[in-house]
Amino acid sequence: MVSGKTSGKTSGKTSGKIIEFIKNNSKITIPELAEKLSKTTRAIEMSIFKLKEDGKLKRIGSAKGGHWEVNE
Repeated sequence: MVSGKTSGKTSGKTSGKIIEFIKNNSKITIPELAEKLSKTTRAIEMSIFKLKEDGKLKRIGSAKGGHWEVNE
């Protein structure tokens, strides 16, 4: 039986990698992150939502013209 939920360990690794990619390129897009991490864009969106909710990540500006900011 599969619950459909990912383990905290897996999503934690993904979140850590997202933070690292954003530190290296604050203008990286969700599709670019998805490709680099071999995840779906939806999985990346969910990880980013959690990071924003936890106060670790912030979007500055518009969706197309803005950039990411990492709060540590």
